[in-house]
Amino acid sequence: MQFHIPQYLHRGDNDFKGVRKLRDTINGYQLLTNLLNGGDGRQIKEKPLIDLIDRHVSTNWSTTHFLSFSENERTSLRFGLHCEIEEVDNLFIEYGEYGGCENNWDFAIVSIDTGKINWTRIDKGVYKGIYPSNRISNTLKNEVILLDVRQILKKYTEYEKSKINSERDEEWLILPFNKFQSKENELSAIFDISDILLHVTKYKKGYSESIFL
Repeated sequence: MQFHIPQYLHRGDNDFKGVRKLRDTINGYQLLTNLLNGGDGRQIKEKPLIDLIDRHVSTNWSTTHFLSFSENERTSLRFGLHCEIEEVDNLFIEYGEYGGCENNWDFAIVSIDTGKINWTRIDKGVYKGIYPSNRISNTLKNEVILLDVRQILKKYTEYEKSKINSERDEEWLILPFNKFQSKENELSAIFDISDILLHVTKYKKGYSESIFL
């Protein structure tokens, strides 16, 4: 069965509350979900998937299971800057690409190559992916669920706010689907990007590198 998944997906991330420890985990090529912020991992099996998608896309769900990505890199800048789309240009000119070793950057753009993942279509807009080993958990493979939010929402007459938001952001959701080794019924909430990473670009406000000849 033929289906289309964008070759590259982009995420803007600042983790301004430090909940997901982004500035530490990104150096190990991992992204954590807000599920670690006191969330209930059982909801992913006990609640209808569409209700969880709607909660993530239409509200600021502080303990979400998902990570938002976009096929539009400009949208990822909006996520990273935490602003409206019309504000991106004016705000972004204040930032420089940060190449230092410290963790005092403001936000990062993470781009992944979906072509390095072996996908299976589960349902319209729902895909399961398998790709090489997670070095942290020592599993033989990583598993992930990818959700094309716009396609999924087309099946419903409600969820109007989510439809507007997902169309604006060209939004895809990633659900890390690896299980805890000690708790096989619970998801790890860790998205390992080590083998599928295209690039990570970090930005810092007012930053510019000086080059001395």
